[in-house]
Amino acid sequence: MAAEHPLKALEQLSEQATQNRLGMGQVWQLRGHAYSELGRYEEALSVWAYAVEALGATAELHVSQAVCWLHLGQPAAALEHCDRALALEAGHARAALFRGVALQQLGCYDAAYRAYDQALSPDQPQQTTAVGHQPQL
Repeated sequence: MAAEHPLKALEQLSEQATQNRLGMGQVWQLRGHAYSELGRYEEALSVWAYAVEALGATAELHVSQAVCWLHLGQPAAALEHCDRALALEAGHARAALFRGVALQQLGCYDAAYRAYDQALSPDQPQQTTAVGHQPQL
């Protein structure tokens, strides 16, 4: 039952949230990370939906969701979240990195390399829309 340890800690965090004025959005966000660390990606995605509702969409939440979609073998969904993250924060290096991973899994190799370049140089934002990308073999 050691794998459940992060969730037990988060239960205590939830109880302390009221006392310490930690926002429930932050609790949902942390809970999503715990589920993700446990490999429970569908549950993480579900919990992050509550975090988005409470905190609003953030680049970091979109990247976290993208990583889960990649683990679930859904690169198109991951790409959508990476694009949303980059729309919110054009220089987000992790969003560009996982965008590259999603594009590579979709067979869009040239676009993937451009995304990797953007991840290495986040201060130079590039096109973030995947519309019209054709797989390059």
